[in-house]
Amino acid sequence: MHLWPTKNLRDSFKHSYLKRLEWNYQRMKAEKDQQSSTEQKLLENENQDQSNNGDAPTSLIAKLALCFSFSLNMLSSID
Repeated sequence: MHLWPTKNLRDSFKHSYLKRLEWNYQRMKAEKDQQSSTEQKLLENENQDQSNNGDAPTSLIAKLALCFSFSLNMLSSID
């Protein structure tokens, strides 16, 4: 049991250990970059959806007002 810390310390200087450590670091960095770019794309899409949805209620209200006035005109012409 007392050799365990020294074995880890010894292994930390080996080329294969350092290579694996560097590979893991690069992999984690690439995953983080990919995740941040994916989040950025999602935020951009969300902003575009919000800007498109901001115009939609105005258009919907205009259409409803047109239908309402048309129906009022139709009702008044019946009387």
